[in-house]
Amino acid sequence: MNQRAPILLTGALIVIVIIALLLARPEVSWIKTFHYKSKAPYGTGFIYTLLEQKYGEDNVKTSDQPFDLTHLKLDEEITYDYIKIGRNRKSNEAETTALLAFVSKGNNALMALEDFDFSVLDSIIQEECYVWKSYVSDEEDELETEVEELFEEIPADQDLQNILDSLDQTYLDTIETTDEWDEESSDTDSVGYWANKMVAETFESTIGLNFTDVEFCREDSGYYFVNVVRLDTFFYRWQHFEMDCLNSLDSLRIRVLGEADSNKVTFFEIPLGKGHLYIHSIPLAFTNVALLDENRLEYAEKTMSYLDGKKLIWDIYRNNSFDRGHPSDLNSSSTPLSYLLTEPALKWTIYLIFFSAILFVLFRAKRRQQYIPVIEPNVNTSIEYIEMMGQLYFEEKDHQFIAHQMWKRFLDYIRTHYYIVPKEGDISWIKRVSEKSLVSELKIIGIVRAYEKTKLTKVSEDELINFYDKLNYFYSNCN
Repeated sequence: MNQRAPILLTGALIVIVIIALLLARPEVSWIKTFHYKSKAPYGTGFIYTLLEQKYGEDNVKTSDQPFDLTHLKLDEEITYDYIKIGRNRKSNEAETTALLAFVSKGNNALMALEDFDFSVLDSIIQEECYVWKSYVSDEEDELETEVEELFEEIPADQDLQNILDSLDQTYLDTIETTDEWDEESSDTDSVGYWANKMVAETFESTIGLNFTDVEFCREDSGYYFVNVVRLDTFFYRWQHFEMDCLNSLDSLRIRVLGEADSNKVTFFEIPLGKGHLYIHSIPLAFTNVALLDENRLEYAEKTMSYLDGKKLIWDIYRNNSFDRGHPSDLNSSSTPLSYLLTEPALKWTIYLIFFSAILFVLFRAKRRQQYIPVIEPNVNTSIEYIEMMGQLYFEEKDHQFIAHQMWKRFLDYIRTHYYIVPKEGDISWIKRVSEKSLVSELKIIGIVRAYEKTKLTKVSEDELINFYDKLNYFYSNCN
């Protein structure tokens, strides 16, 4: 039992682990990945499925390479719609040129991005939307004070300084700097940057959106979106475009399609050649968790109704999934191990490896038992003993004793097999034995007479052999 205990214990633990894996609910990821196949709250699998139904599965294509390469493979006789939803990445000059040329040919492009990529608009907007800012200024000090006062309403268990640092760093990452320095600023001691004043931010947990088109506008309250993580709401950096800056770009014929409040534009259109470029600043409006509500689903459907191409290109190239509205990302740094633990399959793999290592230490690392030699089992030598004793009696020529032993074995056989006990002087048992054994009475009488002869005279070797043959015939033919 002691030797089997480790095996039984290991088997029981493996069964428990398998049952736990089968019954365990997959952990829901609240990271804003915007992945087109993800069913997580902040994936875009739902809107992608709806677009497949609208265009047809064969007419929807995902692009995982730079758009300047994707652009070369398109059929110029077909009108396309291009969609990019997710985290911003800076496009290079070749990608930007290809996208603008794609739109100018009569196609449509919808870009709903966090931290909008101004490399696309830099080719068409005017310099009025840029302003010189110093890294160290009284205005930034006042802005930081306002942000701190605004975040005083955050629950006490939130690390405010980490959130502010993350927001400041994200803000610095999104600005556009140029190699040209303001002549007036270069005379001062401060160092600054060219910032695009088209984009502004609102720090709230909720934002209300609406359309400006009379056909789509809701007169009551609009469409409300919430930054929710594990059923709790958190502050989020909602971006919008300044109406004053857009109005200054008269040559672009910009048409405002949606807004959050007055002068806070979240959705607008720029006509380019024969096509249209649509810019949206709230990609969360197209995530799975947002579209669970019928009103917000209506908002997404109305937004997508501006696209009227025959085929769809969904851009997934370098769609980063850093989440600026997730508390875990604001308060902790990302490590390879933390990523492995966020994936259920990889997480359970790590657990099984760790569990197997513990079992190895407990059972395999013990001192091995000394080798025990194999002991040969005992051999049944009773037959050899009988043969040896028979040969001994035969060599002694005591045939009468051997005949007597053979007779005793014969009587014992009849008693155990046929339940007949022969009595001396009574020959009625012969008939009963003959009926049960199916051996003729003459053969059995021959055995009795042969034995009687061995009792009267000295038994010769031939007589003993004759007696043995008669007994052997009985044993071979009896029932």
